[in-house]
Amino acid sequence: MISATWIRLLYLVAAMLFITGLKQLQSPETARQGNRVSGVGMLLAVLAKVISVVRDVSDAYVHAGGQYEWDNAAPVAVARAAGLHCSRVDGSEL
Repeated sequence: MISATWIRLLYLVAAMLFITGLKQLQSPETARQGNRVSGVGMLLAVLAKVISVVRDVSDAYVHAGGQYEWDNAAPVAVARAAGLHCSRVDGSEL
């Protein structure tokens, strides 16, 4: 059985891989590898979340419709600070 400690460790490894992958995106020579490393990190994070919900260590946030402003607030703030464009799928302002 996977304990809460192992789940936290999995999250930590996932975060380290994701940050390492993002760092590698700064150079064209390492960008492909950075995408792979970040992808593995995100896969581990999703796996850790699924395991923690199944093991009843944490809750899943599920709602019936749409997204609320606070669902996207932090990612949008980071993306805009980096100079990226943020909008809904239809192109409307967030």
